[in-house]
Amino acid sequence: MYLSDPGLYANLLIASFDAPKENEAILTIESERIINILAEETGNYVDFTFDVINVSSGESTGENVNCVITFRNGNNTQTYRQTYPVKTEVHLLVDEYLLEGENLISINITGQDTQATAIGSLTYNVINLDLQTNVNIGQNTGGICNV
Repeated sequence: MYLSDPGLYANLLIASFDAPKENEAILTIESERIINILAEETGNYVDFTFDVINVSSGESTGENVNCVITFRNGNNTQTYRQTYPVKTEVHLLVDEYLLEGENLISINITGQDTQATAIGSLTYNVINLDLQTNVNIGQNTGGICNV
């Protein structure tokens, strides 16, 4: 009866439960979780590995994953999408996505067959260190130097 009209027969529902997960995605971020760099530095990477396993057997399901990496810096959001074969060791150059300031990077992998999902994150702090002085060494200041 309940299945014919759940709204009408809602009072007949005694309990509900979530079925146990059969598969689980595992994401291992190899990069440091917080990375500080100068603005002009290049060659910045995000490194991670992943797998989707059957919880009962502990064995890999052997499936590919859809990967979505989101880069957030203030109001700016950029997204990188890629499908990776099972157990790929990802070494992704991220220079083009990094902006000055705090860059929050979230990695979301989803198994193509099982839809098992894992999420991880890290932060790149890009620092613009621009030092300037107002000292004119050609000007005599009478022995006083203001810096």
